[in-house]
Amino acid sequence: MCRYSTFLPLAVLFASIGLLSGCNADSNLSLVQGIVTLDGKPLPGASVTFQPQPSTMGQTARGRTDETGRYTLKVRSKESIVAGEYRVEVKVVNEITNQQGMVVGEKEDPKLKIARRYNDKTELTADVQPGQNNEFNFDVSLK
Repeated sequence: MCRYSTFLPLAVLFASIGLLSGCNADSNLSLVQGIVTLDGKPLPGASVTFQPQPSTMGQTARGRTDETGRYTLKVRSKESIVAGEYRVEVKVVNEITNQQGMVVGEKEDPKLKIARRYNDKTELTADVQPGQNNEFNFDVSLK
């Protein structure tokens, strides 16, 4: 009986600490979305990648534009990323699927090759603010 009277307060204490630390961690997460255009027109099928800068403790986040050029970033399946500075890459890719139809990779679309200053030699950056909905719109070109 004595064992349970000691266990219960400890369990409540650890649960409280876990809840509090979870709340603090979530306050540094933010929803990031926006629109990608190609020379002013919506760009469907573009891959948008946010790479964290050294000062940012987040993970790489990715999104794909829909028919209107709108994207929402995800880390794994969660629609929020850690606040901080990011390097942004935009490219049009085709998904590579296996025989079962599962996506196993991506290959850059040779017909819509976005200028390198928007992808592997990107000049695009984003400063994601904590606990907010962040909107970043990018207008890219083929040249």
